[in-house]
Amino acid sequence: MNILNQAIYCDSTGSSISTPDDDDHDESYLFTLENRHAYFLFVYFNFFFDCFLGIVSCISRLFKSGIALILYMPRLDYSIFGRSLEKIDNGYTAYTSYLYVEAMHTHPILITFTQIIYMNILDKRRRQKHFLLIDDKQILEQYRRKCLRFRWFLLITLMNNLSLIPTRRHHQKLTINRHNQKINQRTLSDSLVSNGTVTVNMCQ
Repeated sequence: MNILNQAIYCDSTGSSISTPDDDDHDESYLFTLENRHAYFLFVYFNFFFDCFLGIVSCISRLFKSGIALILYMPRLDYSIFGRSLEKIDNGYTAYTSYLYVEAMHTHPILITFTQIIYMNILDKRRRQKHFLLIDDKQILEQYRRKCLRFRWFLLITLMNNLSLIPTRRHHQKLTINRHNQKINQRTLSDSLVSNGTVTVNMCQ
């Protein structure tokens, strides 16, 4: 529409474009107006025409948005307010919060972890109930079995993960003792060497 209006305007106002072949203008292209009054009238009426086009486009946009709202209103997974105003849509926020809660409560690792903890709690409660009925010998046997089981599990984990061995307290003590033994051996060797030199000097 704008191109058509400009073409009609050029024909009505008698505007012309000068070219480099003209005698007066050799270096640049110039757009000249021969009738400014017609130009001003055209701009004045074109303003009202643009306002009319804006109103028509606004009405068409409202009509299209109303149809889209009617079609997408039953869908909770689509916000009708746009990305920046999703928090205003209560249906969309309820749907997203439901998905979040479902994902949190159906996580397999979380479910297995809570199940293991719950089973351990039940075992502790059963042991506390039967604790009064058990003799001291049975308690000692159970404690020994626990210690043996723990040591076997520790051995298996250390065999599968050799990088954990230096972090053990026993290994650290052994390394410290070996280091101290090396220092003591060096001091003894130095003292023996010094005593040997002294005896040699005395003999001389």
